[in-house]
Amino acid sequence: MAADTLLAVGGLDTFYGKSHVLRGVSFSVPRGGISVLLGRNGAGKTTTLRSIMGLTPPRAGRVVFKGRDVTGQAPHQVFRLGMGYVPEGRQIFAHLDVGENLRLAVRAGGEGTRWTLERIFEYFPILRDARRALAGARAAARPRTRGHPAPSPKRGGHDLARRAERAYGACGER
Repeated sequence: MAADTLLAVGGLDTFYGKSHVLRGVSFSVPRGGISVLLGRNGAGKTTTLRSIMGLTPPRAGRVVFKGRDVTGQAPHQVFRLGMGYVPEGRQIFAHLDVGENLRLAVRAGGEGTRWTLERIFEYFPILRDARRALAGARAAARPRTRGHPAPSPKRGGHDLARRAERAYGACGER
């Protein structure tokens, strides 16, 4: 892998049961660059991101992130190296309030860790007022507070991943 490559994916083959969904997927992402994975519905974009992150480990191929082979590693290990993944939709814990959901994202230590509740509230001030509301009700109702629309669960997640100062952020679409 070249020194200027942040992520290299080579020959990924991923299956769901007996269904072979990814066949030989290969690409690279340069350091400091922006890359986009495009394709029609069902083409394997989300599966590619899940395979890179370790959520759906590939049966063949290789994922190298910042010079380190992360193929098949657990998602939390890949995350600690500086990679983030934001799935599409409202994948939150609906039985927890907004503040409890946000506290799940707060981490101490690790490379690139800079998220605190105060920092999240700087970017999304509406969440400060909503932190005691049940997250499921908030996401479903999407009320307005102080004349500002609530952040979209999907768009807000993308913003959080982008602003989290992760070395690589992958946002899934279905």
